[in-house]
Amino acid sequence: MDRSSLINHFRYRPEVDGLRAIAVLAVVFYHAGLGVPGGFVGVDVFFVISGYLISSILLREMQEGRFSLLTFWERRARRIIPAVVVLVVCTVAAGYFILLPYNFNDLALSAVYQSFFVANFYFWQTTHYFAGPAEEQALLHTWSLAVEEQFYFVFPFLLLGLLAIPALRQRLGLILVFTAISLVSLVYANWLLPHDPDASFYLLPSRTWELLLGAIVALVPAPPGAKRWRPWLSLLAWVGMAGILIPCFVYAAGTPFPGYSALPVCLGTAAFIWATHRRDEKAPLCSAARLMALRPFVFIGLVSYSFYLWHWPFIAFSNYWEIEPHGVGYRLLMVLLGFICAVLSWRWVETPFRKRQWAAGRSLMLSYAGIGIVASALFAWLLMQSGVQAQRFSETVRGYSMTQMEARPENRITQSIPVRDALGGKFPRLGQPEPAPVQAVVWGDSHARSILPGMRHLALETDSAVHAAWYSGTPPVIGYIPPSPFSLMGDAPRFAYALIEHVNEREIPHIVLAARWSYYFNNNDPYYAGSTDEETFARDLLFTLDELRSKTEAQIWIVREVPTHFQNPLRVLAAEALRGIDLALYQPTAQDHLELNAWFDQLTPEFEARGARILDTAPLLYQAENDRYRMAYDKQALYYDSNHFSTFGAIFVAEAFREIFTEVPE
Repeated sequence: MDRSSLINHFRYRPEVDGLRAIAVLAVVFYHAGLGVPGGFVGVDVFFVISGYLISSILLREMQEGRFSLLTFWERRARRIIPAVVVLVVCTVAAGYFILLPYNFNDLALSAVYQSFFVANFYFWQTTHYFAGPAEEQALLHTWSLAVEEQFYFVFPFLLLGLLAIPALRQRLGLILVFTAISLVSLVYANWLLPHDPDASFYLLPSRTWELLLGAIVALVPAPPGAKRWRPWLSLLAWVGMAGILIPCFVYAAGTPFPGYSALPVCLGTAAFIWATHRRDEKAPLCSAARLMALRPFVFIGLVSYSFYLWHWPFIAFSNYWEIEPHGVGYRLLMVLLGFICAVLSWRWVETPFRKRQWAAGRSLMLSYAGIGIVASALFAWLLMQSGVQAQRFSETVRGYSMTQMEARPENRITQSIPVRDALGGKFPRLGQPEPAPVQAVVWGDSHARSILPGMRHLALETDSAVHAAWYSGTPPVIGYIPPSPFSLMGDAPRFAYALIEHVNEREIPHIVLAARWSYYFNNNDPYYAGSTDEETFARDLLFTLDELRSKTEAQIWIVREVPTHFQNPLRVLAAEALRGIDLALYQPTAQDHLELNAWFDQLTPEFEARGARILDTAPLLYQAENDRYRMAYDKQALYYDSNHFSTFGAIFVAEAFREIFTEVPE
């Protein structure tokens, strides 16, 4: 085997550090809300760069016969662990003073996961990257470190195994294998998006192709050095830059990602790296490479790892107590503070370890790394288990904080009902067990789930039961196909007709339709913006009522949209208890609620003409003395976010649904 043919002309490339600067600035500006709505693609740029650099090093060492797993992991430890251990300890310590108990426990647990580089699994199970609560998770960004480290735990073994096969001991063989694996990973990532978008985003199998793309670039021979090729290589480098930069400004949180939408960014990164690779170190850089090799870009690239680590906790902690939106100046200040910490981390933590000024020997470094990992995990775990952080707050504030648990899937009264369960007639039963009659089925989106504790309360009182038929982001409207990957999407009609069949088979006397009706048109959610208009949605809802009326004997009830607050009530209630802020500033008035339901109220005569009856929780929440709707009652939160009832809140408004449990349709 001519092993020397695997990697040639590998040297330090300042333009690649400049590319790192673009990647980290895109991520930072995206997180800070500074006009880069698709800046999350910067992580994908990092993945390709990392795959290129690490593969180049590994292949060079393997072809020279001097590769050592322990040496490789020592280098990774020097590069990654000291800075992230300091970051985790400082972030947990800051969270002790900044966060409410429930959120501090979340932070501490994520720190434990991060310490062992499995944070991506934690956030996959608990947090949707583009959702509001994710903006307050101070260690959310460490998911990408976990993905990289998991890849680099497996990748050396893959390389050693491939190089042990004679037919693969050359560039073409490795490129073909990596390309095949990459295609499988890419297709899988795109297939997974509508089925489990969080898994597609957070987990290694759907990100492997990005890292392997960098490895493929490392294996492809450097471009020709002849002068006639330079204009074309320069053009390719600029096309690559465009592939990175354009998505930064045209993508947004609603863009299905990663999947095929990550291709322009990753291919653009690969194109830039390859096109700017010079066989002769003395050959001139092309214009795109010269730009990226400018000192400011190179310096930001050098500190990019620490900048990536430190920028996000400042932003996340700022988001946590953000009741009024922060101005641009404040957000720029958070970025500046993150950059200052990054420079300090790079100078006093990263560099001394990486240059062996500290822990010069391999054994000593690996020992320090192990101690740092265990110590940071123990620090977070013991603080969480001791409960001392929670004791800083009153019982009332602790109660508000712990209400957030109800937002977690594992703590909900039921899970979303998948289509396969609906088709099999498997709808969760709440209330009295068999043979007690099923009085109603509750159909809708998460607002339907939000009222289920109250419905169960009434069912238990009246020796009956209710069935739940809800799915997140999917209103009970036949004909409307919700676009969000977190909804039923194209399966929504099948779900609806399975429900109708279920009602007929079980002879259920009542169908309750509940949804956040105004959410599905004229809103700012990137997943739903522009998906339909008011007239079309109204037509589809009226068609749904016609279908229910013609195909079932059940009485139809429609729940008017619940009062929606201007900020998260739990955070506002805690701030009122801690700092005495005025709750009224964040509570809707009767006029606000009328405006929210204007579309619904206009259609009410049409609903009633089709035999539907209206249910309204608002009168039970209204405070006439200040013309506001309640956030809490008797120091207990009625909501767990701005528009979903807590369990206590659902029981508090249960009287709005009592008619269902006393009436049987004629």
